[in-house]
Amino acid sequence: MFREAVSDTMISPRVVLDTNVLLTAGFKENSIPAEIVKMIILKEIQALNCPGIVEEYKEVFSRARFKKWKFPPPWFEIFLAQSTSLDCDPPSWPLMGPDPDDLLFLSFAHQQGAILISENMKDYPAEIRQGTIVMDPSEYRCGHSLEREGRR
Repeated sequence: MFREAVSDTMISPRVVLDTNVLLTAGFKENSIPAEIVKMIILKEIQALNCPGIVEEYKEVFSRARFKKWKFPPPWFEIFLAQSTSLDCDPPSWPLMGPDPDDLLFLSFAHQQGAILISENMKDYPAEIRQGTIVMDPSEYRCGHSLEREGRR
């Protein structure tokens, strides 16, 4: 069923990663979020960020509860270097969402025409997305893999 849905939609190589995706990649090196980070580092897909998103990543990684796992992960600076960083944050999102901090990610993905990848889909209910595509990591990877197969 997903294969049919993906065949009608091109999976964007431009993505915005919610902080939770980077956290899982840091905790579990063989996870799907870690595979997505690796694809970004290898420049197979393009991650986009802005000052507010980078600030959010760093603030979350610096929290005491993540220190025992040695956050930020060693690949984090490489991830940032391989990402496309824009100079300014997007405008405020016009609708309220479950987590106001996540609206920056939604607004930025919308502004850039990118897919937002998040493990917390409940933070981005369909009624507030305004056409922005939000996918969980498994869904994105599956669609990206199917698209690559179609190019062969």
